[in-house]
Amino acid sequence: MPIRLVDISKMQPKEDAADLSESEVVNMYLNTDNKPLLSRFVNKKAVMESLQGKTYDISKTYYKALDEKIKFPSNGVVVIGGRPGHGKSSLMRNIALRKALMGEKVVYITYEFSQEEEVLNFIHLYEGHAISKADILEGKSSAFEVITSMLNRNLFISHEVKTVEDIRSALSYEELKNSTVFIDYIQKIPSADFRGDTTGSEAQIRHVCNVLNDISISNNILIVTGSQLTQSMSGSPMQDYVKGAKAIEEVASVLLRIWRHNATESSMLHDMLFKINSSDFTLDILKNRRGLTNQRIGLHTYNGVILKDKSELEGTNSFLLHNQE
Repeated sequence: MPIRLVDISKMQPKEDAADLSESEVVNMYLNTDNKPLLSRFVNKKAVMESLQGKTYDISKTYYKALDEKIKFPSNGVVVIGGRPGHGKSSLMRNIALRKALMGEKVVYITYEFSQEEEVLNFIHLYEGHAISKADILEGKSSAFEVITSMLNRNLFISHEVKTVEDIRSALSYEELKNSTVFIDYIQKIPSADFRGDTTGSEAQIRHVCNVLNDISISNNILIVTGSQLTQSMSGSPMQDYVKGAKAIEEVASVLLRIWRHNATESSMLHDMLFKINSSDFTLDILKNRRGLTNQRIGLHTYNGVILKDKSELEGTNSFLLHNQE
């Protein structure tokens, strides 16, 4: 099929570019950061250099089971789907806190809580249980000092960064470069480009997914986001599927489904591959571009807020949040 050339001079610029000259419009279409068009294509030299270096960098979660079986990519979009209350936000906070405690930069964008309330969630998580504001103010929480010191250094929490355009703008700041971004959750991310459309609509979810994917690739960062699930007719969480499934599945480098065991729902127990009471949560790997799918990981809850894998409960490869072991 022959290459069809397009006359750039006949293309209409966007309204915000109406004052540009014709040459400036041509430059806008043909160049990015004044780089020639051909420089955007990979060549043999670049491929050979990449083969000699690391071909696949991973981003650690500091969970032994997750890092062995899933291997989160260093850039891309990881989606954790779950029913309300089944642990997707808890898992994201646990991973975010572990990464922050290891000195990594973490950005946590919340749509469910205010910034101050989300800080309290992290304090409760580090403390190992819920703690009252009075105890914090009276200096009875060592977790308060740990979390607030990280807020000035490598833990960034916001409820005010709302639109996907805001997210792109925020991540351009030098302080947030090389961070892992957690967004709770994808169906709540609005877009300034879809003012007349409902947040969470299929069209908006598709747009947001594409923008997040572009942000991840352009900035070489990992984005971890939660997602609602549409419940299956069977009543079993094993059959739930992602709301806005096609757009999210297309973009996700890794797609997980978390569900909490509940003894009152017998259909769940029939589906469990784990012995009853052997774990509190099941994490299904639905998609993994660089690894196996259809695998399962059991997670356990500690004091209702901390999630641990089996190795940590047995005392091997323990990730010590503080002296709770």
